[in-house]
Amino acid sequence: MSVGRRKHTKTNVDLCNDLREFISETGLPDGHVPSLKELSQHGSASICETVCGS
Repeated sequence: MSVGRRKHTKTNVDLCNDLREFISETGLPDGHVPSLKELSQHGSASICETVCGS
């Protein structure tokens, strides 16, 4: 029986840090919750995939 590789999952802290960095880099207001559209438009596919569960 083969054992598949586990996909790296981010912790809530990692995801929050990624989102804060994204918000800062894109100039969105502090505390803004970016939509999936904003994430994908600004090239943040990795965060989008994590949020969507893909």
